[in-house]
Amino acid sequence: MNNLVAWLTLKANSPVERIRALLVMLFALGIFLALFALILYWVLTGELESLSTVFAGLVFGLILFSIARLAQVGKIDLSAWLLGLLLSVIIFLDVAEYGFTSSIAASVYALPVVFSALALGLVPALLFAFLGAVVMWVLAFAMSQGWLANSFYHESFLSFHAPALTLYYFLLALMVGGWNRAFTQLLGRER
Repeated sequence: MNNLVAWLTLKANSPVERIRALLVMLFALGIFLALFALILYWVLTGELESLSTVFAGLVFGLILFSIARLAQVGKIDLSAWLLGLLLSVIIFLDVAEYGFTSSIAASVYALPVVFSALALGLVPALLFAFLGAVVMWVLAFAMSQGWLANSFYHESFLSFHAPALTLYYFLLALMVGGWNRAFTQLLGRER
């Protein structure tokens, strides 16, 4: 039992670092539990199309647990970047496949922006906002040109969705990242 407790103990030095590590671990665990619940729902409702979905979920779950473990042993920045980038790629792939109106993923990209603002700080949050904006503009343009065959396109993707999402991502990064910076400065540990 003592070995289990020692294994689960966070290896961060300061209270702020422990909070950041816990944030990464809880976010990774939350994503895993949401994924597990979704796959279970598909199994129970008969909507599961392939066992490869279960296999992919297991692989993704192992990646999430590995990222959580990195945070636990003190590699907080690395784990936060990996988790933010992993989630970003999955969201971008979903938007590329289903478009802006058939998928909620374009607005769900707020998660990596807010997560990075809390786990990494204001500047990384602005980088994630910039990345999201660029990718959404590129996807909207690619859809307008018919380069993404599976994706539905509407003219509002370039005239409304991409600009609105850009504003949304940057406002979130500024609000949450600014709050995080002010809070950590108050604690005497600027990020």
